[in-house]
Amino acid sequence: MQGVFRVMNDDLRTIIFALAMVFAVGCTSTDQVDAVAPHVNPETGIEFVSVDRFSEVAGTVMRRSQNSDLPEPNEPID
Repeated sequence: MQGVFRVMNDDLRTIIFALAMVFAVGCTSTDQVDAVAPHVNPETGIEFVSVDRFSEVAGTVMRRSQNSDLPEPNEPID
């Protein structure tokens, strides 16, 4: 009977170790640099970010590189 508990104990230790490693890796942070500095409204403290719907990265159908008539970042779509 002790052998069964020893196997369960070893398995439990392995599972706890694996969960601890996943947690440790998941909680590590890397320094991220924003491509565009966010605009902060001084009155409210609300942070606004730049939106570029037609960039090479974001655009899927319409891209500014293919059609220069598309609006610039943060401009409304007419």
